[in-house]
Amino acid sequence: MSAALKSTYCEDFVNLTELLAFRLGNTHHATSYSIEHATIVKHKLQLFLADQFTDSLQQKITADSRKAFRQQKTLLELNALFQQNQLSFLLLKGLALNQILHGNKLCRPSLDIDLLIAPNELFRINNILLAAGWKRTSPEFEIKENQKEVLIKNFDQFLYHHPEKKVNLEIHWRLFRNNYILPLSFQDIWKEKQTIKIGNTEFSTMGNAQYLAYLLLHGFQHAWERLMWLVDLDILVKKSSEVEINNLIRLSEKHGFDKQLSITFALLEDLLKTKNYSSEIKNKITFKSKEKARSLILYIPGSIDPPINRESVSYKLKRLAVEVEHSGSFRARLFYLYNYPFFMYKYVSLPATLSFLYPLFWPYVFVRNKVRNKN
Repeated sequence: MSAALKSTYCEDFVNLTELLAFRLGNTHHATSYSIEHATIVKHKLQLFLADQFTDSLQQKITADSRKAFRQQKTLLELNALFQQNQLSFLLLKGLALNQILHGNKLCRPSLDIDLLIAPNELFRINNILLAAGWKRTSPEFEIKENQKEVLIKNFDQFLYHHPEKKVNLEIHWRLFRNNYILPLSFQDIWKEKQTIKIGNTEFSTMGNAQYLAYLLLHGFQHAWERLMWLVDLDILVKKSSEVEINNLIRLSEKHGFDKQLSITFALLEDLLKTKNYSSEIKNKITFKSKEKARSLILYIPGSIDPPINRESVSYKLKRLAVEVEHSGSFRARLFYLYNYPFFMYKYVSLPATLSFLYPLFWPYVFVRNKVRNKN
């Protein structure tokens, strides 16, 4: 790896091998990461890093940096817009997580800006964003008055894009669409929030214990398809106090994800050689959780084979199987029986009291959407 290329990374990034750097950067979105353990799945990666791959990685790092600066500028503008309208929000994931994990170094790429808001403010914020030049990309159809309550109940986010700023924005009103996975309200998170600084501006974000819970459950929801998420957890565990780790354990016991917690820490131990656990966590890592962790390692796309097609039916079914298996409670699994996409509400408009009738419209909606996409 050239000196010029190395200089674009975080100061301690040089610990990574070129091979690992390419795979983490291109397959798992972890460009410019500082990782102590260069042996992470190295023995499982079968990709030769030629000069063209190094050039590709350099281009990706440059593009990620430019995107991050656009996002920071846009975030400051959004913050001013929210303050002007006396609205509160919590900054999630991307920029907030980069600040917690890496400080002022832009080491963690992000696809968009993520904000968490109170559900009762959703449509007011929606109107403010539309007036400010943002375009809602999901749902893209006009929302009727009798659909608002149903959408808030059954979904977790609206997506926006600003054509001039070239920035994507996600407005969340809960952490997961399947609210049974981690049923923390905006008020619950606000009570445990921490403050970070991006530039000279302060932002509120989740506390470390809730972030750890969110990251490990988010990883299972997506079948750990990005190794970057494990790296996030590894760094955050090291930065968290014993009190915060114990609060994570209390959360797992209260909300029923102690099994996922056990498997996740077994994953970190096996892949990243993370050892700084409290005695309570060490007691939770069982032989069974280690076996399950190893089966997940074999599944992670790109950890053994070249990247697979994430749009293929076989991949989606496999990911859904992992997601349902590790979704926690029976109620969380039951959610997948009525997990409708947005386009269901585009073609059928029912009031909240009759939303249980939506399954009857599945054949009609499926055919109509197929015809529309074909045309």
